[in-house]
Amino acid sequence: MSTKMTNPSISRIIRYIFLLILILPGLNWCVYANDQNIALSDSLLMAINTTKNEKVKTDLYVRLARYYINKDNEEGIKYATGALDLAKKTGYAEGEINSEVVLSRFRLDMGDFIKANECIEHALLISNHKGIDKYIGDIFSAKALLYIHLNDYNKASDYCYKALRVYEKQKNAHGISTVYNQIAAIYSSQENFDKALEYSLKILNIDLISADSVQLARDFSNIGSIHLKQKSYLQAKEYFLKAIRLNTAYNQTSWLANNY
Repeated sequence: MSTKMTNPSISRIIRYIFLLILILPGLNWCVYANDQNIALSDSLLMAINTTKNEKVKTDLYVRLARYYINKDNEEGIKYATGALDLAKKTGYAEGEINSEVVLSRFRLDMGDFIKANECIEHALLISNHKGIDKYIGDIFSAKALLYIHLNDYNKASDYCYKALRVYEKQKNAHGISTVYNQIAAIYSSQENFDKALEYSLKILNIDLISADSVQLARDFSNIGSIHLKQKSYLQAKEYFLKAIRLNTAYNQTSWLANNY
């Protein structure tokens, strides 16, 4: 008798979630980078065209390249390559490192794992040769993402925890959140959804402090995806609705990152 009463309710919830799936761009785990609004790209281009400081211009090219992550690989590669060329020309080692790390992301998204690894290894080489430790966490995190793409979760985990130790020492909240996301993605891929949920909630706690609505929408979507895989339909519905409300309120049209 109890089963007969609950089945219709469960069926309605499943149908509702199916509608959410049609609305959301994707429900696979997403490893993300920060989105920016369209106005940012315009302001960055204006700054690039007006600044005469080549180091500043290199950093602006890197920021603009990051803007195109999950949006336009060709545009992203164009600006990342521009940053790299300018950094080499001016002997700006930090600019080279950041350009290579960002360029590796676009290579990964295009499935060119060999070139992605070359970018990461070159960034590591410069870091070691010049004694620049500031970006080593970013390099380790990029390496972790490479191994996630290759489904080598043991190596991915090793680099995640290397990056995490660096970010914790630096008290880099964004870096910590990024690595937690990668760890959660690994657990989700291994169908260890309890651990994936544990790290996803850690990410949410960090991002609630930053009050980044676009990032929070991603967090809610990721948590909803885990609950859906656990067949916790009411919780999944709750988090998907939170994600949709934020997405709608801030008119974000590409708020989920690449699916893995």
